[in-house]
Amino acid sequence: MENRRGHTAVLERRIPTNIRVNDSVTAQILAESIREAGQIPYSRFMETSLYGPDGYYNKGKVEFGANNDFTTSPTESELFGASIGQGLWKTWNAIGKPETFDIVEMGAGEGELAADLLRYAKDLHPDFHEAIRYIIVEYGRDLIPRQRKRIGNNPKVSWIQGSAFELPVRNITGAFISNELPDIFPVDLVTRMNGEVRQKYIGIENNEWVEIWDKPSPEVAQHIESFELNIKDVVLEPINISSARFQKEMDQALERGVILTIDYGKNHQVGRTTQGVRYFGPKAHRGERYAEFLYPGEVDITSDVNFKVLEDVARQDGLVTAYSDTQPGLLDQLGIFDIIDDIRKNLGPNPHLSDVIDAGKVIASAIKIVGSKGFSHNYHAQLLLKGVAREAILDSNAKNKTTDEMDERIKKKALFPFRVRDCTSNTVIITSNRGRVNTNPKDGVIMMYPENVPSSVIRSADRNDWSSWDLTNKNVLKMVVEDSGYRID
Repeated sequence: MENRRGHTAVLERRIPTNIRVNDSVTAQILAESIREAGQIPYSRFMETSLYGPDGYYNKGKVEFGANNDFTTSPTESELFGASIGQGLWKTWNAIGKPETFDIVEMGAGEGELAADLLRYAKDLHPDFHEAIRYIIVEYGRDLIPRQRKRIGNNPKVSWIQGSAFELPVRNITGAFISNELPDIFPVDLVTRMNGEVRQKYIGIENNEWVEIWDKPSPEVAQHIESFELNIKDVVLEPINISSARFQKEMDQALERGVILTIDYGKNHQVGRTTQGVRYFGPKAHRGERYAEFLYPGEVDITSDVNFKVLEDVARQDGLVTAYSDTQPGLLDQLGIFDIIDDIRKNLGPNPHLSDVIDAGKVIASAIKIVGSKGFSHNYHAQLLLKGVAREAILDSNAKNKTTDEMDERIKKKALFPFRVRDCTSNTVIITSNRGRVNTNPKDGVIMMYPENVPSSVIRSADRNDWSSWDLTNKNVLKMVVEDSGYRID
């Protein structure tokens, strides 16, 4: 037995949660399933909570981005989509520039990745952009309208409402991509008790949820044996059978190209001594156990992904692993710093200050997806190849670097020095278009230090002609910034 915020150790076969079954739609659906079957596997509980008629992803209330339900790399920086697009452009070149290059994205969130990838492809590689056919496979019915709104009326993009592990596409020449998808597939939880493997089931007693630890189902037992998983005492190991099905579906549907999967996880087992899953959303509190019972259908439930399972399935299907390590390392090898160089180059000799500021924001955002200011090093990235040479896509000279090394590279590329704290009287703060002044980097704040700003020829947004300004003079810099429509503090 343990409290809701304490260390978990499975010692008993039946563990009362002391949480009553509430009157929510999801709770009542689950209760009916349990009444019919006596008990249900945790994966069934998780599936109904997330994807049932009134599940978390079908409520229409999930919000992506900073200060919302959860933050993802595409919402942190448009360079994420641009870098993946850069890798797919290299893939397109490597397979002979086919007339049609399919990009199948599964679980597209609010469409940020698709929108950024397509925009950068059009700007940097128009011939590649012309060949793209972008297909979004989305299970959450509420998310498709939001994706359409973000992406706009783009004839290159089409939607299929369906399951990623029952893919409705075949004969793909191009790429399958997903960001933070397998971690929300329903999982079963197993541990070892008294020398025997036990699986978690959910029951109800006296109208309260109960954990029941029983023999593994044949499917779970087969998964453990097939992938040689070592189930340990105390550790709760998530068994993501759907992820293996997901990988096989992609392998069989891909004729030639790449499969890119990015998510929380490791290249080995991912069990935890706490609870095996995590919760996100407005009602989820850090460290709280049993959130799925307290708020059925109202919290996101996730588990880390065992990428070794995906790699084993892919190898059996004839694919080759080109990369399986941290997200920053992959984005580096795909060419994120080449894209930053292109952004700087495309400003030209006499840019509007507003364009410089916008470009500066984009470059600075790299620190959130490959540097120290985000959580990118928690993400694992796996790139699998079919009929493509590794060296045609990845920069073999780019070795994985520490966050400090990445930060230094970003600072060298920055248009202005970016600082989060330690503001002085000489600091000019330029806020986002909402006009708020806030030193939280998630709010898009830029701080320009006049003594370090380049004194090159620059023109402001509201002037028809350009003039040479000495931007090392604080008063002149303020005048030009204000003339560009930004607030000064």
